[in-house]
Amino acid sequence: MKNFLATKVPKDTQMKIDILLAEMIVMDNLPLTVLPRDGFWRIFSFIAPTYNIPSYEKIRDTIIPSIYARTAVVVKTVLKSCDVVTIMLDLWSSNSMVGFMGVSCSSVTADYVPFTCFLNMKEMPSNHTAEAILSESECVVSDWELNGKVVVFIKWVLFRPVLFAGPISSGPISTGPISPPIGVRRSVVDTKVLLDSVGFKIPMMNLTRWNSQFLMVKHFLNGIDIDTALQSKLNACKAHGSLSSLQLKCLKEFVTLLEPFKIATDVFQKDTETIGLVIPFYLDLVNQCSLDPRVNQEAKFITSCKCMAEELSRIRAGPKN
Repeated sequence: MKNFLATKVPKDTQMKIDILLAEMIVMDNLPLTVLPRDGFWRIFSFIAPTYNIPSYEKIRDTIIPSIYARTAVVVKTVLKSCDVVTIMLDLWSSNSMVGFMGVSCSSVTADYVPFTCFLNMKEMPSNHTAEAILSESECVVSDWELNGKVVVFIKWVLFRPVLFAGPISSGPISTGPISPPIGVRRSVVDTKVLLDSVGFKIPMMNLTRWNSQFLMVKHFLNGIDIDTALQSKLNACKAHGSLSSLQLKCLKEFVTLLEPFKIATDVFQKDTETIGLVIPFYLDLVNQCSLDPRVNQEAKFITSCKCMAEELSRIRAGPKN
C-alpha cells in the first residue's frame, strides 16, 4: 500500500478515478463546489496523495459531457426496443427565477422490463404557453428519436410564490382612494424584464419576515426610479394595471417610514450583544416617526402617510393612562 501511495498515479488510473468521481457527483446529485472543499481534499490526500483532483471546469466541461454522450447512446438503444412511450414534462423555475422544463420518459421494453429515464432539461425563457411547451417538447422527442412512439404527455407545473407591490387600498395611510391594485408577479418573463431593464431582481417574499415584503416594495420603487417606463414592460402591470403617481408616492413614504424599523430588525437579529443598543435605537425610531421637521428631516416629505406616521408614534409611546 505504501509503495502504491508513493508512486505517481498512472494515466489510465487517473482517468478512471476522474470518471468515477464525476459519476459520483452526477449519481448523488452533488454540487461541483464539493471539489475544492477541505474535507474532500483530506480524504483523497490520505487515500491517494499523488492523485490530481480535476478542476471544476474539467469535470463540468469535459468529463460529465463525455459520460452523458456514452449514456445517451445506451438510452437510445433501449428506447428503440420500446413500442410506445409516455413523456412527462416538469415545468419549474429556480430561486433566481430562471425557467426550465424537465423531460422524463417512461416505457416498457420488448422484454417487458419497465424503463424510466430523464431525457433532458431545457431553459424556458418565454411564457409557458401551450405553443411554447409543445415546440420545446417536440424538439426533445425528435432528438431522442421517439417520433411516432409518444402516446401520452403528462405536464407537471411547479408554481412559485407570487410577489406583489400592493394591493394598496384607501385608508389611514392615504389621502384618497387608490385603485386599481396591481400585482407584480414573480414570473420568469417579468423577472428577465426587470433584470434587463434595471439590472436586478425583486427579492422573494418570506412570510416569516416582514422586512422581506418591505425590500420587495423598495426594490420595485428603485426599479421605477431607474427606468420610468418599467411598468409598461411588465406583463403583470398590463394584466392588472399600473401604479398611479399617488400610489407610487404613498409607497415611497411607506419605505421612508419603515426603513429605520428594517435596520433595527437586521441589527437585533444578529448573534452579537444587542442590549446596549435598545435605548439608542428606540430614540432613533421615535425621531424617525416624528412629523416635526425640526426633529426629522424626512417629515416634510410625509404627506399622504401622515396617519401612518402618527399611528407608529402612538404605538411606540404606548397607551395613555
